[in-house]
Amino acid sequence: IPYFIKKEYLAGTILFHRGESAKGFYLLEVGILRADYELPQGRYFESIVAGTTCGELPFFSDTERTATVQAERRCVAWLLDKESWKRLQENEPDVAQELLRISLKLTSERMSAITSYVLTTAG
Repeated sequence: IPYFIKKEYLAGTILFHRGESAKGFYLLEVGILRADYELPQGRYFESIVAGTTCGELPFFSDTERTATVQAERRCVAWLLDKESWKRLQENEPDVAQELLRISLKLTSERMSAITSYVLTTAG
């Protein structure tokens, strides 16, 4: 917890826009976030529920955001920014590695769901 910043968002608040550089990633404690994607096949959105992560892939891979994310209802999220990530890696390398491993697993599951959606709507 000392590496994360508690953030509260009202419904409709945009956390980040597609194309922006990733300055942090979120652990969602309360509420629902909506991620809107613009794909060649059309628009796609996913609901991100409490107990999961948001924005981890662009953060850890140092790439641009792939979606615009906003709070669908009031949310409480915990933000890990780049400075805190660096401190976590230095001070708690085992915890940092486990966080990265879990985040990549969740990202893999999310990408599988998106791929399935694209394949079913393309045909």
